[in-house]
Amino acid sequence: MPASTATPYLFLLGRPAVGKSTVSKIISRVLKLPVENYFPIDKAHHLLCNPDVQSPHFYYTPQGTLIFRDRAAVMREALEWLAHAAQKRRVEAPNGFPLLFEFAHYDYASALEIFGAEVLRHSAIIEIVAPLTVARERNLARPAMDQVPEEWLQMAFAADVSCLAELVAPEKFVRLQNEHRLAQRELERRVREALRQFGLC
Repeated sequence: MPASTATPYLFLLGRPAVGKSTVSKIISRVLKLPVENYFPIDKAHHLLCNPDVQSPHFYYTPQGTLIFRDRAAVMREALEWLAHAAQKRRVEAPNGFPLLFEFAHYDYASALEIFGAEVLRHSAIIEIVAPLTVARERNLARPAMDQVPEEWLQMAFAADVSCLAELVAPEKFVRLQNEHRLAQRELERRVREALRQFGLC
């Protein structure tokens, strides 16, 4: 266990189906990260978007399909939940490990504002990048219930994410290419190099 961490908050960001979850597994293994320190957006969605929740922002069809009335509002609620849960985790278990967040968004500047300026000042960002064709292929390889609709995928790739590099200090930002058929060993090498740059490995 590290005695301290130079980067207590690590954001793993990128468009849908570019390999964020794969990279998060490598990071968790390399850093021996406690599972309680990992905050993927899916964790919030599973809690907030279920049939027992009454919300003006989504509903379920009789067949059990989730339909969003206001996807942006649901996303904001999920990020607020992550920020609150992370704050609680940091207070309860200041163990020297970073907190790892993972999500995709169309407006990262507004998304990261939810976590607060103090968190962002002590954060690093790894942006996972892959071409739309690769993301589409990976998306279609997922189970049907986990696939991102094609229109959402195209919308995410059309969004301008250039501001990501400006949200943290230059030495705290890495754009990690995860191209088609990249060997697992090479992907892990790139991840370890990013973690070393952040003082985490």
